[in-house]
Amino acid sequence: PLDLQGPPPRRLAGQGIRLQRPAGADRRWLLGWLTELQLLLHGAAENARRVAIGLPPVNSVWPWGGGVWPPAPVASAVSARSVPATSPVTMGSPRVVYADCAFARGLARAAELPGSSIRPLAALAEAPAPAAGILVVHDPGPGVAIDPVAAETLWAAPLLAALAAGRLREIVIDSPTARQRIARHHRLRFWRRR
Repeated sequence: PLDLQGPPPRRLAGQGIRLQRPAGADRRWLLGWLTELQLLLHGAAENARRVAIGLPPVNSVWPWGGGVWPPAPVASAVSARSVPATSPVTMGSPRVVYADCAFARGLARAAELPGSSIRPLAALAEAPAPAAGILVVHDPGPGVAIDPVAAETLWAAPLLAALAAGRLREIVIDSPTARQRIARHHRLRFWRRR
């Protein structure tokens, strides 16, 4: 592990980092490495693609949260093998993670769970077998509100279609302010419709 101290990246989003450089015994070595990395990123093909579609280029990396990578969780606590197909799956036992957020995909990988983009969720309604233990993470980034139209297109409509088709038993939506559960039988509450 490197001897570095610095503020977390979310606190620095949208700000210049010249005055926020990391401190610590390995600072000098790291700053030299970051300069080399900036040169590499400057000519990266991915940056040319980002600029072509109107996104800013990736021009640096912010080192934070370093240390020793922890061992993966015990497989019986998180893997599909530990949850029988007929048992209710809780939020604590996902089998597949759908996310376009790199942090969520990294956590899935660390937990040895298959991860995928949110985009193939539409196929759940036509899946040959019921799906269980799906965790969907929709995080547009720090300080950015979730676009309701994008949320409906990316995950709400596909998950509701899968629920109606019997491929899902329940949808649990967690937000910073509330938790909402939608079960298949909730579709039968016709008296609540307006």
